Amino acid sequence: MEPQPSDYTTCLALVVSPTELQNGVMHLTAAEGVQLSIAIGICWAVAAAFRAVIHMLKEKGDSNETT
Repeated sequence: MEPQPSDYTTCLALVVSPTELQNGVMHLTAAEGVQLSIAIGICWAVAAAFRAVIHMLKEKGDSNETT
């Protein structure tokens, strides 16, 4: 589009071209895929750590109640 708009704050909707739609998640490079999988793996690891800590705290609380 010529000329390009300079103020996007007044736009109600953003229209993308078909070429921009083709560059989605399925069109990642190998490096981008590795970065994405590492980020997902870190999220899973953090969640597993929280779950283990919560489980240990619950067991400690149960053993204190019985003694």
